[in-house]
Amino acid sequence: MHDCLRWHMRVLRWSGIFPVEGLENPTIQGLRFKLKSFYGIYYFITFLGQMTLTILSAVWCFSSTNYSPASITTFILQFTALIALFLMLKLSKHWPILLKRVARIESQIRDIRKATNVKKQCHYMLWGIGILCIVEHLLAILCFVRIVWYCNLVENYSIEFFEVYFKHNAPYVFDYTTLAAWKMIIFKLVKMQTILLWGLTDVIPMSTCLYLISYIQDLNDAITRRTDIKFWEKHRMHYTRLDRLVSMVDESLRAFVLFLFFNYLYFISVQLFYLLNDDESRGQVVYYLFSSMFLIIRALTISLLAANVHIVAKKPLVTLYDVSREDDNKEIQRFRLQLIYNPITLTGSFFPLTRSSILKFISTIITYELVLLQLNKDRKSNLTDLLDSSQDNITNRTVHSVYKYKY
Repeated sequence: MHDCLRWHMRVLRWSGIFPVEGLENPTIQGLRFKLKSFYGIYYFITFLGQMTLTILSAVWCFSSTNYSPASITTFILQFTALIALFLMLKLSKHWPILLKRVARIESQIRDIRKATNVKKQCHYMLWGIGILCIVEHLLAILCFVRIVWYCNLVENYSIEFFEVYFKHNAPYVFDYTTLAAWKMIIFKLVKMQTILLWGLTDVIPMSTCLYLISYIQDLNDAITRRTDIKFWEKHRMHYTRLDRLVSMVDESLRAFVLFLFFNYLYFISVQLFYLLNDDESRGQVVYYLFSSMFLIIRALTISLLAANVHIVAKKPLVTLYDVSREDDNKEIQRFRLQLIYNPITLTGSFFPLTRSSILKFISTIITYELVLLQLNKDRKSNLTDLLDSSQDNITNRTVHSVYKYKY
């Protein structure tokens, strides 16, 4: 497990999110959680940056003049990044202990280990999600640059352009402080940490699922139609150890899974709402389309991988049911009952991650999206009635532009 996730944790540590020492070693020797170190101080600085942005976004969001769905989304984005930072601190505190317990189980089931490409798969997952997160962030920047440029807020690309960009991209920060180059740089660095928190918090469960699936699949490949009672006893004990391994990992990551599903539920609904809104420009549609598809792919990937842990763990039942009555013995019966009544399953604290839970999650998103679209349709209808009955000098163009920027 250390070999599969070592680079993930090193990237998090370089970003000031995971204060654990010894990750550069290929073995777990030297792993330790230490706040009174360089990475601990780095984490504390990261925490101050995320806390500052969260407080400023909350103050700006709940003020009477700025309260809108867009400001709420900004606040939730910053608040969830802060929660992810706390979850990373909790995980880093228990990470050396977890890996020692995992390494002990790995040594006990070493004789069934055959998979050799799990490490590459985990690395592909890390760099793929990381690159796509950066692309999504760049699309958001280009989208807003286009809005600033075409709204004629500035006449050319100069330092004034960047001042206007930051003033309108982060009003929850620069409405309360003066613009300066060093403040802009610090803001972008903290925002990049937010992007990494958003991207890598779901790469860790994804890669962990790949690791667990590889071990369970190795056990499935080792199980054959043999009648030797010692053979079945040995592999039943291996299954028990794998069950304990999954339980340990699940105990450490279940808070992450619950947190991620809340994020997916909210932000997929919001991004799809903006995508289906007919008031968006072409550049905004491209961004919302990419962002929505990226979120949906991430949600489906982690859901299917977690559900696959449960599915692969049930495959030995096929072999056990295929044993003839003459070859049946007590160990086979115990193994069969263990697979039926004690299945291996990852959870999200309150729900098991199976295929049925994926369908429930999709149906929940569809329900919320339909509610949002209906509320937006009713609001547009009320706004049209108000325009028809109003006698003031506000033009339709002005009202629709206000509506667009609020939502």
